[in-house]
Amino acid sequence: MEQSPQKDKFAVGYADGSIRIWDGQTKSVITTFNGHKKAITALRFDATGHRLASGSQDTNIILWDTVGEAGLFR
Repeated sequence: MEQSPQKDKFAVGYADGSIRIWDGQTKSVITTFNGHKKAITALRFDATGHRLASGSQDTNIILWDTVGEAGLFR
């Protein structure tokens, strides 16, 4: 789990390779990212919370745009 610099937002990585961005106030999923084939092992937001880097057991690192809800780089 990684807390965003934006208040009450969290990224959680799952064993199936998915990542969900949660809103802590409403306790609901804001968005889901699917791009990894194995379990998420690392998550880190940038200073603004607009980008999220994820690492996985599939040995890929993906940079996600949390605003545009898309993968930027693999």
